This record gives sequence, C-alpha cells and structure tokens, in this order.
Amino acid sequence: MARPHNKSEFCLNCNARIGDANYCPRCGQLNTDKQVPVKQFVHDAVGDYLTFDSRFFRSFVPLLFKPGYLTNEYITGRRVSYIFPFRLYLFISFLFFFTLAIKSQMETIQVVNPYTNTEEQLNKLDDLVRTTLPDLSRTERETLKAELDSAFLLRGKPKDHYINIDGDKSSHSTLEKILDNKIKKLASEGKTGPKMFLKSMIDQIPKIMFFLLPLFALLLKLFYIRHKILYINHFVFALHIHAVFFLYLLIPVFIPDNTVFFVVIILLMVYQLLAFRRVYRQSYVKTIVKLNLIWMVYFFLIIFAILLSGLLALASI
Repeated sequence: MARPHNKSEFCLNCNARIGDANYCPRCGQLNTDKQVPVKQFVHDAVGDYLTFDSRFFRSFVPLLFKPGYLTNEYITGRRVSYIFPFRLYLFISFLFFFTLAIKSQMETIQVVNPYTNTEEQLNKLDDLVRTTLPDLSRTERETLKAELDSAFLLRGKPKDHYINIDGDKSSHSTLEKILDNKIKKLASEGKTGPKMFLKSMIDQIPKIMFFLLPLFALLLKLFYIRHKILYINHFVFALHIHAVFFLYLLIPVFIPDNTVFFVVIILLMVYQLLAFRRVYRQSYVKTIVKLNLIWMVYFFLIIFAILLSGLLALASI
C-alpha cells in the first residue's frame, strides 16, 4: 500500500487553492509539501527520460524503415506513443548540422599555412643559386637575378594586389563595397578562406530551413489540393521527409565516398516514392510525376536559399 504524502492547501507551483485534491486543478502538479521523498525524486528524475527513450525508438525505427508510417499515425490521431514531429525534426537536424560543423571545423584546423611550402621551395632555390652562381658568367648572373627577384618578394607577408576591372569603386553601392571587402578578406586568408566561408554557410542553413519547410508543405498542399488533408498534416509530412534526408545524409558525412553518396541518393529517392504513395495513396505514375514537379519547384527555392545563406555567411565573417 502506497504511503500517503503530506498535502498542501495551496499549489507550490502556481499558488492556486487545492484543498484535499491530489493534483492542482490549474497546472496539474502533485499536491504535496516541500519535502520530496527519495522514491518520488528518483521517479521524477528517471520517469521522463524513460518515457522519452521509449518514444524515441518507437519513432526512430519506422522513420528510417517505414516510409510515411509516422505521418499516417499522426493524421489518424495516434500521437502519444511517438515523439512530436517538430521535436523529432529539431533533434535530427541539430545532430546533422552539429556533425557538419564539427567536421568543417576539424578540416579548417588541419589546413596548413599556404605559404609554408612556398617558403621551403624558396629556401631550396636559394641554396641552388648560391652553389650555381659562381659557375655562371656575369651576364648570366644578372639575368637570373632579375628573373628571381619577384619570387624572393614572397619571403615577406604577402600583400593583396587586385586588378580593377570594374571601373571607379567610388561609384559602387555600399552593399557592393561591403561584399567586395568580405571577399578580399576571405582571399587574404589563403586556403583557410573557403573553409571559413563553408563553415559560416553551414551555420546559416538551419535558419533558412525554417523558411523552406513551410514552403515545401505549401507545395504539397497545392499539388494535392483535391485531397482533404489539412495544411498542418502536410507540414508534418514535410518535417518527417526532411528529417529522413538529414539522417541518411549523415552516412556520406562519415563515409565521404562518391559511391556511398550515390547509393544514399538512390535510397532517398525510393524512400520518397514509397512515403508519398503511403500518405497520399496515388498510383506510382502520378506519384512520380508529382514528385518531379514538386522537387523542380523546390530546387529553385533551395538555390535561392543557398544564395541567401551565402550572403548571410559573408556578412557574418
């Protein structure tokens, strides 16, 4: 028999009057005094984790291997057993972009100073000249010295030299000047410049996705307008589709091989086809046609998003 706990007249969480009730009618907190027994503490600490853990595996496995299943479960109202779609998307997208960011950061750190090899080569050339010059005539020495002068200038810190092919810079807009300065800054970083830019772009993509997801759901609504499906259900399907994309694309991130990437793309194409068929219940022919049209439009939106993320990346450098 459970041991009765001490009750409080007022809720300790929201201060609502409870009386003899076991739970607060306003916020739902257990009616007890400030003293929490060990059993209750352990239950509160472990209970939520175990609940999330079971829902995670119940959601993760069908998301990977049963295309469209989670979306149909949500539409039919069976939702408590699975992780909320938006939370599932946030978790997987965070995992994907965090992995990309870490990998990009590691590659940036591993980049060698771009002038190190040049310096070593110049030192070797210097030694070669010292041993060779005594054997040359005076005219040959002067000619060789003149030709090598430009190479020896690289010993100091390289300076930026740009050819003005765009006319008077003073006539350019403020935005063009800012972009020009950002590009010059990236160029001055040598080999680390592209890595910095890529890392900044990766940091911007999750923000851009919050605009792309509703647009993808809107495309689904337009292409399946005859189906009596609410927009929110299209949005749930969009969350599941993008979550699967991020999960599968983690494979080539960890195994950077062209063959692996090709296999993953094929798997994603098959997954999409099966998922769309299961959710919208149309023939393979109609599904393939609509998939191609949807992704054709979405491709242009993605290109625009990439350009936007590039501009944001430049602005953040």
